[in-house]
Amino acid sequence: MAIGIGISFGILKVIYLEDGNKKIDFFGNAINLASRLCGVARPQGIVIDVESLPFLEQTLKSQNYVINEIIPKGFPPIKAAFSPQVKEIPLKSPGRREEFQHHIEVHVAALCFKEENGEIYILAGKRKETRELYPGLWEFGGGQVHRGETFEGAIKRQLWEEFGIKVEVLAPFATYSIPPREERALIPGLRFICYCVDDSSLKEEGEEHDIVKWTPIKEIDKYHFIPGLKEIARSSAQQFKELFFKERKNRGTSEEV
Repeated sequence: MAIGIGISFGILKVIYLEDGNKKIDFFGNAINLASRLCGVARPQGIVIDVESLPFLEQTLKSQNYVINEIIPKGFPPIKAAFSPQVKEIPLKSPGRREEFQHHIEVHVAALCFKEENGEIYILAGKRKETRELYPGLWEFGGGQVHRGETFEGAIKRQLWEEFGIKVEVLAPFATYSIPPREERALIPGLRFICYCVDDSSLKEEGEEHDIVKWTPIKEIDKYHFIPGLKEIARSSAQQFKELFFKERKNRGTSEEV
């Protein structure tokens, strides 16, 4: 789990909330300030109160930390060090906590299937050679969840924009993550099992893929997929069979009634 870290140094007071040493609590300016700095740090970022640790300033600069002034809520201006993951350095205290909440980037990925004549197919695309990550390898599609969008809505939009197909979402399948690189933090994601309801506008290629095609599950070994995706495809295909045919059976029962 990616978290932000705030660090401050100072004298703390200890209180015992129960008789003996059963329950202990701490309080003091250093704890309060560290808590405020945690709110400034981005996921995987670190913010350090340099004024309380002045001997670290040069060392932090050598490690690409940025030294600047910040006004933590409820505190006077202090000098702070920001790790490279904290791209924006706020110089003003937010009026409310909600005004300074993080907008974390989250992705979704689709395992989209269809069944024809007893054969199970999965939709796959070959990434363009110009892509930064995994150029030329095959994948199953997906992308970033937009602000105010549900996971299901993001999946439907992404598959329409990337591949020109309309889908229904059956169930979430597994979590995944896009590794951090350069100054970009780790991006969490969630895979979903879907089935195609209309592929009459299927794009045979797109902005991100040289080739887009329905591939029989039994033939995926013929293609060079991103590592780990073949195993995920086989596992999710089995779950698709169970979910899809169960839903189709329930739909048929409802229509008869």
